[in-house]
Amino acid sequence: MNLGFAPFITHDLGLSAADLGLLTSLYFLGFAGAQIPAGVLLDHYGPRRVTAAMLLFAALGIWVFGAANGVGAMMVGRLLIGVGVSVCLGGAFKALTQHFAAARLPLMNGLVMAMGGFGGVVVGSSLTWMLGFESWRTVCVGLGIFKVLVAFAQWTIAPDADDVRD
Repeated sequence: MNLGFAPFITHDLGLSAADLGLLTSLYFLGFAGAQIPAGVLLDHYGPRRVTAAMLLFAALGIWVFGAANGVGAMMVGRLLIGVGVSVCLGGAFKALTQHFAAARLPLMNGLVMAMGGFGGVVVGSSLTWMLGFESWRTVCVGLGIFKVLVAFAQWTIAPDADDVRD
């Protein structure tokens, strides 16, 4: 996200390269710092509930980032985003172990990884396209709304751990 937004936020807010690096590092610190609590939550409550709830933290972080008028608020936003998405990969792997036989897990895990990589390409291209005609702040509002919709879909559509294995 920082890469696509960098020219716009540096122009609007006068951020330096060091500020951009700090914002990027806070995302990863939030992500890494949440791994152990996220694992405990995934084990206790299951991937459907935990992932849906944590995506709301990511949405809040995106909105805080988009509304920020300085690097301090942007730091809070990036940290929240990192914490919010920290369960996504682990949650996907946990869900796969609950719904698929062990013999199918290498394929399913590989598909999750492939989709994640493909998502990174699609997001970069889409973000660049959107920033061509909308402000970075408006894009943040849209991304936050999208995260809430994904969280809602996760909560309502994804199967529970109690459902029968494949």
